[in-house]
Amino acid sequence: MNIVALKSNRKEYYSIFHFINMTEVERDNYRDNIVCMECGVDAYYRKPTKDGKIACFGAKHIDGCGMSSGNKNKSLDGDKETNEIDIQTSEFDIRWNYINSSDVTKKAEVENQDEAVIKNTRKYTKKPSIEKNIKISLNQILEFAELDIIKDQEFSVNINNKNLLLKDIVMNIEEINDNSIDKDMFFWGNISSFNGDYINTVYRNKVSIIIDKSISLKFWKTYRNRILKIIKNNSVIIFGKAKKSQKGNYYILLNDIKTFYIKNARKNN
Repeated sequence: MNIVALKSNRKEYYSIFHFINMTEVERDNYRDNIVCMECGVDAYYRKPTKDGKIACFGAKHIDGCGMSSGNKNKSLDGDKETNEIDIQTSEFDIRWNYINSSDVTKKAEVENQDEAVIKNTRKYTKKPSIEKNIKISLNQILEFAELDIIKDQEFSVNINNKNLLLKDIVMNIEEINDNSIDKDMFFWGNISSFNGDYINTVYRNKVSIIIDKSISLKFWKTYRNRILKIIKNNSVIIFGKAKKSQKGNYYILLNDIKTFYIKNARKNN
């Protein structure tokens, strides 16, 4: 569970990343005053563990709530003897929306660095110290944007080897203007229809998402049925650049399928 609400004000939300960067004293101030944002039961904060599991919120949810009671992220694979994993909280990596793919780079790097050690005639593997960056997903960024708590996320994300404040690079599609052109941003909002490789949004500025021909076949093979099913009342997030056509219309060019995420829109209470 990545988001909780304040017990005394159920409309005030806090992300797990708020709590990660708080001091112990600051977190204690919220003890017994955070709840599941959906079912309202008491929630708690679990610190990062020494084996690499990141921090998360937990709760004993009411049946049918649908919220996860804990973080399912697994620690890095290791041998029987291994050093602790140092969780970095100063900057986060992006968990891109890989389709039928898994990121094994870090695991491979760790395995390649193993060194065999002989001690008391027993051979074992000792791994060097490991640093691990927390990853934030497109789904989480979209959730924070929908709840209007992006501006409260005081941390940087690593994109193309650049550390950028997340709150500075997330924009509602409706707010796109000439100042947004050719800037790498996370754009989010609601879509209404599609025509060929054009996905139309619901906003007055008539921004479209254009699917690049290089990924068109894979994109529609992956998303056509889902978009047809939930084309009304849904939300998307896309990382890319805003452009402006010769007719003066704005559009976002999608040329990498992993930078796009679609889900059902949050219903207003």
